[in-house]
Amino acid sequence: MTIMNRFDPFGRLELVVPVKWLHRIIHAGMLVVVPIFLVMRIRQYDEFLFKPLWAAETLLYIILAMAFAVRSDPVDRSRGVAEIIVPLIGSVLPFALLIKAPGACILGKPFLLKVVFCWMAIASGFTAWSIWSLRRSFSITVEAGELVMHGPYRWVRHPVYLGEILAADAVVA
Repeated sequence: MTIMNRFDPFGRLELVVPVKWLHRIIHAGMLVVVPIFLVMRIRQYDEFLFKPLWAAETLLYIILAMAFAVRSDPVDRSRGVAEIIVPLIGSVLPFALLIKAPGACILGKPFLLKVVFCWMAIASGFTAWSIWSLRRSFSITVEAGELVMHGPYRWVRHPVYLGEILAADAVVA
């Protein structure tokens, strides 16, 4: 068995804590962490140059908190590095792109800056809609939940990923 398949912190915890309680602990943890990020977002309002982008990203945090609040237990849980660690890194990575301020080449062009900010706001709104469509089936790690075939899932297999890729493309552009 490779190290990638042996990584199973949830499985080890199941030996000590009942599965139902582990899910409740995860829900509670996210319901503490996400509102903290939401409060930080609200405090950043005055710092944002483009308020629709602030609104779209803040809405994303609110919907994320709601999705974790109503999410049902998975049909099958994540196991291994590829199903747990890789998605966690991938969910945080887009935020790393925002650490650096926009470059001078775009700051000197207000129209281009607004186009990029609009692009990011639309992509973040699409991501928020995608997570809202998942609601009870939402998960950051790879877990089997209820099949969702409404909202953007009618047309796209992974709309949350698509929205985040489009937002990241706007940041990199």
